[in-house]
Parts: sequence; C-alpha cells; structure tokens
Amino acid sequence: MKLLINTNIYHELFLKRENYLLIKKLFFLFYRNNYETYITTQSLRDIEFILKRQLHDSKIAKSLQHKAYEITSKVISITNDAAIDALFSDFADYEDALQSFAAEESHIDAIITLNKKDYINSNTPAFTPQEIFNYISK
Repeated sequence: MKLLINTNIYHELFLKRENYLLIKKLFFLFYRNNYETYITTQSLRDIEFILKRQLHDSKIAKSLQHKAYEITSKVISITNDAAIDALFSDFADYEDALQSFAAEESHIDAIITLNKKDYINSNTPAFTPQEIFNYISK
C-alpha cells in the first residue's frame, strides 16, 4: 500500500500533540507491514518553515525536517501539471490541492491526514490516523 503522509501528521508527531502516540504507532505499523510512505517536496519545506516559527529554533526545525525524510520511504516532487491543476481546482486550500494532485500522479492509494474534510474533492481517498490504524490492525 502506498500512503501519502500529510504535513499535519508530521507536525502532530514532532510537536507531541494529541495524536502523537497513535501516529508513532502508525509509523511502526507502516514499517512492519512494508507500506510505502511518501512525503511531498512541499511538505518537507512546510515542516521546516512551520516548526521554525513554532519552536523558534532553526537547528531543531531542520533536524525534524531530516527526521521526516528518514521515517518516510520516498519523496514526491510537485510537478508543473500538479501545480496548475491545484491552482484551478475546487479545493479551498492550495496546499491540500497540491498534495491531492501529487498523490494522484504518483498512484498513491491513500492520503493520511488529520483533516479528512480537506480532501473531499480528491480522487485519492483520505483517512485519519485512527481510520488507517483500525484498517491496518484488523
């Protein structure tokens, strides 16, 4: 199974927020079950940018950006077509549209996100961490 991990999942994990332990378990299950996890180039950039603002420490933000890369199987580039499709799409948020179109181009099976409703217009199904955990744990 090929899964695109949304930026908000990494923030939840690295900032040890509400779903931290569940997400930590998920990454273990992804690894154990040989699921391919993907991150977009946009997410890698956003992780550092947002964490730098929240933590007020560039070095830690950069370190966590590297950790996101290390715990993910592959990086997906945002293509010109995905960027244009996202720009003219019905998505309310451009970043979510980029994620969706990149996932579609890369034949991703599902997007893992905290905000499933943001992907209502996506051709790739979206699942919350709890939903994908329940699916994997069957």
